[in-house]
Amino acid sequence: MVTEIARNGTPKALLAARDALTGQKTARPKTEAERKLDEILQQLQNSQGNAAREAARWKLDQAKIRLEGLKLAAGSAAAMGDARMAGRVARDIRDAARDISRALADAGGGVTARIVPQPLVDAAQAAAKQNKTSATGNDLATLQDDAAVLLKDFRKIMRRLRLTGMNPDIQTKERAEMGRLFAAADRELVGLRAAVTPRPGRAVDLSA
Repeated sequence: MVTEIARNGTPKALLAARDALTGQKTARPKTEAERKLDEILQQLQNSQGNAAREAARWKLDQAKIRLEGLKLAAGSAAAMGDARMAGRVARDIRDAARDISRALADAGGGVTARIVPQPLVDAAQAAAKQNKTSATGNDLATLQDDAAVLLKDFRKIMRRLRLTGMNPDIQTKERAEMGRLFAAADRELVGLRAAVTPRPGRAVDLSA
């Protein structure tokens, strides 16, 4: 039987039980059952939040690993006028930006948050054990700051990729496909910028 999950990641049956127990409007001390339910709900929320932040950290670390390769590929595509290679790099940036944006949304616990797949949680936890530095700085603000740095690098790569289009020998069909992938990457980078935009009181430098 599949357990229905609310938007905050809590099983709906538990929420319904809590609401039923706390439905009375008169002020009174909580019963033992109510206190137990509150503890269970809090544990579930904490567990889900930790898993989401670990998954976001894993996504960021994976993107960092691939960053240098993307820079080299973008330089080669621009130098050789290779539209297909440029398109592949743009597609990789599109996918990475989209994945990181979603991971940050989950880590923030907003209404768009989903249940983090267990394989992704397992991979994130395994990576954290192997690399202790990735187990630190998993608060949302630090995750957003790290994503903002990646965003700068992605935007620099996209600027370099656009030099590919200066090659006059690129076929019309290849040029059109390359432009489509560039536009898709740009859209996801706009979404990533929104995901790393700080709350009032924090400042993140997005210029690059």
